[in-house]
Amino acid sequence: TSKHIDIHKNYFIELQNSLIKTCKDIWENRNKLFPNLSFCGETEEQLNSGINSNYIRQIKDRLNSLNLYVANHWKAGDFDYRDLNKKTNLNCSPESQLTKNLHSGERKFKLPNGNIEYFDLHIKTGDLRFHFYPDSINRKIYIGYIGKHLPISSEN
Repeated sequence: TSKHIDIHKNYFIELQNSLIKTCKDIWENRNKLFPNLSFCGETEEQLNSGINSNYIRQIKDRLNSLNLYVANHWKAGDFDYRDLNKKTNLNCSPESQLTKNLHSGERKFKLPNGNIEYFDLHIKTGDLRFHFYPDSINRKIYIGYIGKHLPISSEN
């Protein structure tokens, strides 16, 4: 019954997560694991070959927190990174104005529909950065970059 499934929901989620052992597994299971996130084309290469799988736990944790925030807290209006920071374990911020002026090109990524957007917001975690673009109309988050810190201005 559906009640029985609900009782064991956490078990099935943990089981599914335990099967994710590499960054490639994240890419291959992204739609099931993170239904509120959409991964842009560049992230396939980043996850499949550009990121050491030693970061797998960090990546899963941050993407899961972002996905759950969208599902449980972003119900209407524009995306608010300050609210995300308050309600999750994430450390998110926009780029400084100087970095925007000097390095905006490195933060532009192609959405699945082919449009290019500036991915100003990023999640900071250890050596990794997750650059994303919130679509306030459809309440969906587009992940454009997962990897090492992108260039910044020296005065940040």
